Amino acid sequence: MEWRLNHGACLALWALWCVLHSAFAGPATAAGRPLGGGRCDGYRLAYNLGSLLTLLPLAAWTLAIDTDPLLRWAGPLRAAQAVLVATGGGLFAAGARQYPLGAFLGIARGDRNEKNGRPFVTRGVLGAIRHPWYAGGILVLWAREASAFGLALNLLLSAYFVAGAFHEEQTLLRRYGEAYRRYREEVSMFFPWKWLRRRLRRRGNPGGANGA
Repeated sequence: MEWRLNHGACLALWALWCVLHSAFAGPATAAGRPLGGGRCDGYRLAYNLGSLLTLLPLAAWTLAIDTDPLLRWAGPLRAAQAVLVATGGGLFAAGARQYPLGAFLGIARGDRNEKNGRPFVTRGVLGAIRHPWYAGGILVLWAREASAFGLALNLLLSAYFVAGAFHEEQTLLRRYGEAYRRYREEVSMFFPWKWLRRRLRRRGNPGGANGA
């Protein structure tokens, strides 16, 4: 595939989108302005709508110019592609069961004082990995066929997901302190290495107390 000027311009716009998305995310996780009699988080809702409205045309342009793929899922590799998509989708669904979606979307006001009210959630998929949505996003991203331009974009967005996860960790450490620090020691970030190790230990020592 011939690398064209519009490919570089598109990558630059993606990088700009990522920078702005991160820059405005800080206030979106802080106390938002109430709407609808205090039922909605005004800033968070506007942030999500703005992100979506700027993402859609950029994604459409990307799909239009990402032709002649170098990464192809053909023949037996289709099964591997299906596994990536299914696993990524499963992580999104499992994460959605644990996260407060109303507060995340801005259509409900979240509890901004979780550390004084209730502990952070560690059940379900969050007991296996700390960032199921970031992990799922990376899997789905790499499951698509991509040209050289698309592969460069995959690397850019994967780096953005990883950076976002590390940034989120710092926020959670400030919010929950030692409790989150212990959670990080017990639960892996993207791939459930520690969870699998505990499961294997339990199988090898079924009479143990907890297999930890």
